[in-house]
Amino acid sequence: MTTIAFILAFVLLALGTFFVAFQGGPRSAGSGAAVRQQSRAGRRAGFVFFVLALLALVFAVPGAVIAAMHNRDNIPSANVTNLTAQEKHGRELFGYRCAACHTLKASNAVAFVGPNLDQLRPPAALVQATIKSGASGAGEMPAGLYQGQDAKDIAAYVAKATGAAGS
Repeated sequence: MTTIAFILAFVLLALGTFFVAFQGGPRSAGSGAAVRQQSRAGRRAGFVFFVLALLALVFAVPGAVIAAMHNRDNIPSANVTNLTAQEKHGRELFGYRCAACHTLKASNAVAFVGPNLDQLRPPAALVQATIKSGASGAGEMPAGLYQGQDAKDIAAYVAKATGAAGS
């Protein structure tokens, strides 16, 4: 739906530009006669329309896209459906710190420091334990990056996103 609104906004802007450009016809295109024939109210209405279209393109369309992406509970590219509020919160937190080191398709994260979670497919309990105690290896994941409910939310999200058994 958001994509349709985005495309429709550009189509309307293009049509508006087309009609303004060809308003006076081919004879008066170079002479500026169309501008002289317009009333002051007509020019003012055109300016107001232009400003409203500009505001819609600058604020409304990106705002709608951001809202739609933030509130979605499906990630079709990773075959993840029906994320709970807890898992959505975990997805957000994963993006803040975990995505810098781990690969996880559902979060569009591609990194090479920590293990690839899509291949590892850790259950929620293992993710939560690792967040709590940390991990040694190439990246040295520090202990306690997240605590309490935040750690549980990330663990639930990773388990759901990877399709881990027992998630």
